Amino acid sequence: MADTARPVTTGPPLPAPRTPLRLVTDRTTSYALAPYAPESYALDPALCDAALDVRVEEAGASARLYLRGELDLATSALLDGILEDLLRPSRSPRLRHLCVSTSEVTFADAAGISPLLHARAVLSRRSGAVELPNPSPVIRRLLGLLDLTSLLRS
Repeated sequence: MADTARPVTTGPPLPAPRTPLRLVTDRTTSYALAPYAPESYALDPALCDAALDVRVEEAGASARLYLRGELDLATSALLDGILEDLLRPSRSPRLRHLCVSTSEVTFADAAGISPLLHARAVLSRRSGAVELPNPSPVIRRLLGLLDLTSLLRS
């Protein structure tokens, strides 16, 4: 009996990987994660329908992040990269206080909040802190489910 090979049927081509954007203006840095956009879109943020926008304001040993959009498994790498840069040991001065505004987060899961938990661990070793003032309802609910309401400002 002859072995007949069947052609492998593949679906449409896989989308390009997400492209992080970095926009720098004065002391504020903004990041966005573009969903499966051609590289040319990375040059014009107005063309991107970003799933997560992050704006960073740094002031000495403190930083404030403003998150807008979805904070989940698909976007956590962007937040992780930003926090890694802020928490690097060679940064001068070393970060000791991180305030993260999540009032405009529309969706969150445990994977999305993971970079914030890592930042909390690093900063606690430096006698620092992470605060999430005025969280969105989805963040408040997730922190309650994970028993992490200690991250919320009293």
